[in-house]
Amino acid sequence: DIALVSSSMAFFDEDSEWGRNYLPEYPSPEMVVIGNPICHAPVMMTKECIDAVGGYSEDKKTLRVEDVDLWIRLYTAGYRCCNIQDPLYRMRNDRNALKRRKYRYRINSTRVRLRGCRQLNLGFMCYVKAFKPMIIGLAPAGLRAKYRRIRGYGKEVR
Repeated sequence: DIALVSSSMAFFDEDSEWGRNYLPEYPSPEMVVIGNPICHAPVMMTKECIDAVGGYSEDKKTLRVEDVDLWIRLYTAGYRCCNIQDPLYRMRNDRNALKRRKYRYRINSTRVRLRGCRQLNLGFMCYVKAFKPMIIGLAPAGLRAKYRRIRGYGKEVR
């Protein structure tokens, strides 16, 4: 029943490798809707599952969250993901990347996540948590960076 496989990622900038993310081995449908438990860059998936849900959306309302939209549609269709715990992918991501993210994409993210709550028949708290991207986007950049560290980004690479 595993159609997607991804892995954790290590982050580096012009100076060094500065951190990695930590992902659940088997993300639940709720995790897919309220968080970001699947790294898009290292994903491998079956052609069958992509074809079954119509591939990536080109709708402007999914701009910059096409991956989350796809994961939700795959989970709705009964497919599941497994994350390899070792960071098999290295991504250039400087420490100032948060400053470059646009708020309008957080609105798209919330819209996609709310639809996911409906499609996956998730409870009330899922709807509340679906607003997290917009709420976090209102916080000052320093606070957002601290939140990312607490959630697992930016920890020293072992």
